[in-house]
Amino acid sequence: MSLQPTSHLREIARRIISRHVLAPRHRTWAFDGFNEATPSLAAWSAGVALGTWSTDPDLPDWASSLTYHLTTHTMSTVASHRYVVTASLDRDHAAVSVMALRGRITAQFAPAACPAVQRFSQKAGHIPLPAGPLAYAVITLPTPGPLPQPPSEPG
Repeated sequence: MSLQPTSHLREIARRIISRHVLAPRHRTWAFDGFNEATPSLAAWSAGVALGTWSTDPDLPDWASSLTYHLTTHTMSTVASHRYVVTASLDRDHAAVSVMALRGRITAQFAPAACPAVQRFSQKAGHIPLPAGPLAYAVITLPTPGPLPQPPSEPG
């Protein structure tokens, strides 16, 4: 019985860790379409998930805000009984998507034109899928820093 040299075990451990760090991560949640708390629940879930996967200290805030506004926009423009929210992370980007399961578009569905979504993402859009309309938005990493202050109310 031969023992492997310590340097060989270190190399194996290094490869395992690098694969884990570089592997894209994603998580999906389903939320009720008739629950007023859905945007807040989706924002919290995506912020926690992306925050635990990333070393960027500002990503949880950016992801939570983006998810909240993307979910709110989708819920206000696409009627559905269920919204499926996905958060994903790769080396250079964090992305959030909201799909309205078997949804029916009731108003202008344009996440890229939504000012709040524009403020928190570098790219946004929508895709018609057989399962239902999907809105997506992408944050480039690293984030630009702490969240910008919300615009002040007139008056």
